Amino acid sequence: MDPSDDQDAAIRTPDYLADEIVGLIGVITRLMLFGFLLALAVIAERAFRQAGGNVAVAQLTVPVTWAFTPFVLLTCAHYVYAASLLRSIREYRDRESEPEKRNGLFRRVSSQTGVFTLGLRPAQPDKGRRVYQRSFKDPSMGLEVSGAILLAGATIPWHLTPPGTLTLASGWPSWLAWAAAAVTVVLNWLLVSTWVARLSEIVTLPPACSSPRPYRS
Repeated sequence: MDPSDDQDAAIRTPDYLADEIVGLIGVITRLMLFGFLLALAVIAERAFRQAGGNVAVAQLTVPVTWAFTPFVLLTCAHYVYAASLLRSIREYRDRESEPEKRNGLFRRVSSQTGVFTLGLRPAQPDKGRRVYQRSFKDPSMGLEVSGAILLAGATIPWHLTPPGTLTLASGWPSWLAWAAAAVTVVLNWLLVSTWVARLSEIVTLPPACSSPRPYRS
């Protein structure tokens, strides 16, 4: 065995992994919040101004025509952090066997990592089916649905023309925007669904039974 593996195992204790999970989810929820605010700004720009113009959020200024580009970048960042988060969750799930500590980690996530996970409830596995379900009573679920709708509204190339007619943009940038809308909405939804389901396994399944499951809202 490589000595570095022993050293890594000594460092990455269950408590260390719990802190890492909380930190990674905190980063992801901040990315989601920034995207949420940016989507609101883009939609307002499209609704109250004619075609063209810029939108600015937190020192970032983007032409409305190319407003989909920061959402693509945010989605890429979400993917990178989610991949790291899933590895940490899997490692924590394999190493931590005490139910109280597992429950404590989930409570930390649902109370300390940001508005998009505030009040998060464990996704419940369906009996006899390899899917998870979440309740719409979960406040974080409502924010995630709202975020997906706003993301679609911000990336689809539209604007209002007097007297309030909805007009879809034309030209090759609009085709890129349609493609970006489809990819970013679907990929972000799948990423959130996956890491919420995996996180839920920490408290819904005993250590020996934890296994990957698809997710259904």
